[in-house]
Amino acid sequence: MGLLRGTFGLVRSGLGHTRRLLGGELVDRLRGRVLDTQLLDDIESHLIRSDVGVDAATEIITALRDGVAAGALSKGEDAIDFLKKQMTSRLAGQDTGITKAESGPTVVLVAGVNGVGRIDIVE
Repeated sequence: MGLLRGTFGLVRSGLGHTRRLLGGELVDRLRGRVLDTQLLDDIESHLIRSDVGVDAATEIITALRDGVAAGALSKGEDAIDFLKKQMTSRLAGQDTGITKAESGPTVVLVAGVNGVGRIDIVE
């Protein structure tokens, strides 16, 4: 059980990295800015570096670009609210628990983008 406890501590640390990128750096970068092509590219890069995943980041940024093109979103603060809603809706209803095997070992698959510390998390 010590291995799992240590592993989850490291997962928590990794999630802290994601939180810092999404909740701190990105929010700071967006506040008071007008949404333009360069800023939208930066948002997409942040999403990918934050381990959101390339497919999800592409879908989110496409919807964000559509909102900007339609005139519904124009400021960084609009993007912050939009991103919060997108992330929340993607996580809603997802099973986040780990199911343990009834007998024998439990296998946990750790997946993520290259270079984000999966090996460190498992160790």
